[in-house]
Amino acid sequence: MNFKNMGRTVKTVSKEQWEEAERKAKLADKILHSKEFADIPAYLKVAEEQAKEMILTNRIKEVREEVTIAETLKKVFITPKKVQEDEIIGTIKFIRQFVTELQSWIEQKNELLNAEDKGRIQIERSKEG
Repeated sequence: MNFKNMGRTVKTVSKEQWEEAERKAKLADKILHSKEFADIPAYLKVAEEQAKEMILTNRIKEVREEVTIAETLKKVFITPKKVQEDEIIGTIKFIRQFVTELQSWIEQKNELLNAEDKGRIQIERSKEG
């Protein structure tokens, strides 16, 4: 649905879209800023710092694991240094993307409210909210 605002068409954000934006923003804010979930951002920060430190200090080494299957059969599993580095870099990227996504949920709600204040959009809301 579109509305006219001083001769121009104003886009409408549906009630469902608005409620989803509100829900996500509330969840993200709770995860990132509440005392109840304070351990989550702290854990992610520590995990990212530890991963970066392992790479920067060159503490990653090739891993060899020997497993004895029978008295005469031994299997050696090797995880190359490069594979471990790639996994750690992937972990760092995941942590950063996760936090960025949560922050974007908060920003999206704020952008919608800002656009509404400026008359660029109309947000449909439920009657009780």
